[in-house]
Amino acid sequence: MQTEQLEAAYQAFIAEAKAGRFGPPPPGEWTARQLVAHIAVNDELLASAAEQVIAGEPARFDNTNAVDWAKVSAFADEHGSLAGGIEAVRASGERVCAVAGRITDEHAATSLDVHILDGTEVAMDQPMPLGQLLGLQASFHLPAHADQLRALRAGGGPAS
Repeated sequence: MQTEQLEAAYQAFIAEAKAGRFGPPPPGEWTARQLVAHIAVNDELLASAAEQVIAGEPARFDNTNAVDWAKVSAFADEHGSLAGGIEAVRASGERVCAVAGRITDEHAATSLDVHILDGTEVAMDQPMPLGQLLGLQASFHLPAHADQLRALRAGGGPAS
């Protein structure tokens, strides 16, 4: 599978995170550290699901742990500063891209059960080809969270 778009999306997200100077989030939204942690946790789930497909095992992608406030906050705390979280995303993004690079056309066409929560709302609960799921990571998920980071910076708050 071609990984250029995925790699570019990670680079753009990481650049936004490194820009810093984030203000506080609106009520009920994540801080920059939590957004970065969310991506890293999500990446591990995504890479694991892709590896299962490559191995010919039944696979499911469920992002529940990546949207659980307590788990995302614990991951952020475990990695300390925003810089620690960015390093975790760099590593997890490299893992996702490396796995994506091993995906054949057959793997990309393989459907897996996909359960995606957006907050507490079910955004998707249906089978999806692995290639499409990875495409959404590049074209939607990472850019959407880069936009959130940009909005937090536009708030003009202290560095976080």
